[in-house]
Amino acid sequence: MRHYLQAVVDRDWPAQQAGRISDAAEPALRQIRVTLAAFKPATSGDAVLMQEMLHSLNELYNARHARLEAAGGHIPSSVWWVIGFLGVLTVGFAALAGMRSLLVHFVMLAGFTSTIVIVVSLIVQLDFPFRGEISVSAEPFRQALEHAGHD
Repeated sequence: MRHYLQAVVDRDWPAQQAGRISDAAEPALRQIRVTLAAFKPATSGDAVLMQEMLHSLNELYNARHARLEAAGGHIPSSVWWVIGFLGVLTVGFAALAGMRSLLVHFVMLAGFTSTIVIVVSLIVQLDFPFRGEISVSAEPFRQALEHAGHD
C-alpha cells in the first residue's frame, strides 16, 4: 500500500497537474490485488476480513478510475462553441434592447458580459480539476502515506 501511495503522490499527481495521465501506481495496485488473492482464510473471521479487504480494494479501483477519468475527460469543443455562441447572442440582444438612458444601457450590458465571463472562467477552472487555483489536492494521499509509515 505504501508503494501505491508513494507512486500516486510522487508520479501520478504531478502528471495529472500537468494535464497527463500516469499509470505509475498501477503496478503497485496490481501487487496489492495479487497479494490479497493469494491469501487463504483459515477461519470465518479471516474470511470476513478478506471480504472487507476485497470490498475496500474494489472501492480503491473505482476511486482511481474516477480520478483518472476526471483528469482526462474535459468538456467537448462542441459545448464550448454553444457556450460562446449563446454568450455572444445574449450580449448582442442586450445591446439591442432599447433604454432611455445610455448609462443604464451600458451598465446592463456590462453586467451581462461580466456574468458570462465569470461563468465561463469558472467552467474552465472546474474543467481541469487538478490544475489551477481551484484544484484537487494530493494532501489526503500524503496523510495516508505518513500514517502508513516508512520502511
